Amino acid sequence: MGLTLKESKTRIIPPLAKEGVDFLGFQIRQIRCSVRQAKRKIKTLIVPSREAKKRHQAAVREAIRHASSHLAMASHVAPLVVGWRNYYRTVIAKESFKRQDDLMFWNVVAKLRYKGSKTKAAAVQKAKVLNQLLPKHADQKITRHIKVKGTKSPYDGDWAYWATRLGKSPDLSPRKAALLKRQQGRCGHCHLRLIMENLLEVHHVDGNHKNNRQGNLQLLHRHCHQELTRTMLHDKATHVEEPCAVKIASTVLKPSGGSDTFA
Repeated sequence: MGLTLKESKTRIIPPLAKEGVDFLGFQIRQIRCSVRQAKRKIKTLIVPSREAKKRHQAAVREAIRHASSHLAMASHVAPLVVGWRNYYRTVIAKESFKRQDDLMFWNVVAKLRYKGSKTKAAAVQKAKVLNQLLPKHADQKITRHIKVKGTKSPYDGDWAYWATRLGKSPDLSPRKAALLKRQQGRCGHCHLRLIMENLLEVHHVDGNHKNNRQGNLQLLHRHCHQELTRTMLHDKATHVEEPCAVKIASTVLKPSGGSDTFA
């Protein structure tokens, strides 16, 4: 087809080169495993590249420097932080996130010093309060990417697999799909894995169907839902003696005033 590699963007390096390869903001390199990891002789490490970290910190620094107020600073910095940490949430980025938070904090301190804080200590105290308005890189939980099974396709109709993986499926309502992902594909009652052939129902834990908070909802097998509902109704049932209809009538087992009492 006449395609060729661009020489300026192509590098050939040894497998265990320390500098690794930069690609789409990631640094990819391989290291030799220790004796304890004998099953895997070579391990691949993927981290945010040095240039990507510099570009992100420069963007955050500029957003902080040109903000006219604290609220403006938060609104300008928040999308930068959230977008960057989401992009790198599947790789080895925990230390990078902490480093970015530290640099962001000191950029805020520099901004406050420029705006008139008399001492560095005063600026630091104000920055600690102000940084509560800003999202933190380190708040992002690292979630490793899980490969799609080789036989799976988004068009195969396996809602149980795709909703558990993505939290959405064209074959399920958004609420059921979100619950399926939250419960990691398992029934909230019997904890068995849900499959395509199952009939699903949403259960309200406290029995109040008007309480649709996320913590009050569970996705169950239909038969599990029916069993759990029967149990809840049985527990709520109260068995008391039939009350007296009027003052002249009495329950069957209630003795009259002149007769002997029951033992």
